[in-house]
Amino acid sequence: MKEEEAARLKRDIKQQFRLLMNGTASRSQNEKGMNYRINWGVQLADLQRLAADYPKDVVLASSLWEEDIRECRIMALLLMPPEEVSEAVADSWTTRLETQELAELSAFYLFQYIPDAAKVAFRWLKGPQTLRRLCAYSMLSRLSRSGLTLDESQRLLLKRQAEKDLAGASLSLAHAANNCLFRFF
Repeated sequence: MKEEEAARLKRDIKQQFRLLMNGTASRSQNEKGMNYRINWGVQLADLQRLAADYPKDVVLASSLWEEDIRECRIMALLLMPPEEVSEAVADSWTTRLETQELAELSAFYLFQYIPDAAKVAFRWLKGPQTLRRLCAYSMLSRLSRSGLTLDESQRLLLKRQAEKDLAGASLSLAHAANNCLFRFF
């Protein structure tokens, strides 16, 4: 898709957000720390239905991801063709993760499908970024459902990092680590 067409579709998508706006949900999300420049409070089910009306396209999804708008970021996840997501794209997009919701949805809709997803997840587990580690735990949990088995060094790394995260200050990270451990141990 050309940039001009992506820009037109992005404007159209953003107009649809206004029609689906939920002020109560937006306020609640903002109170819970989901501080985006704009948050329309659109429910995930509505975003999924809306995404069905648009093409899956790298240019459009990348353009949406660049917006500091909750719904744009979620639509980007829904409209990015999973087969087009490389390790470099995943690395780049995870630098813009700002909420637990986005980390979990990124793992679910896209990052579990990248080539060598388990290798990427283990690399992220070693890093300092909390939301990237949360995304990694979510990816590994998803991959376990697809039959991923871990070798001994992976099991040891997962166990050591999860122990640190279970003892840390982030409840959402501890929850993701616990769920991942449950899948593999």
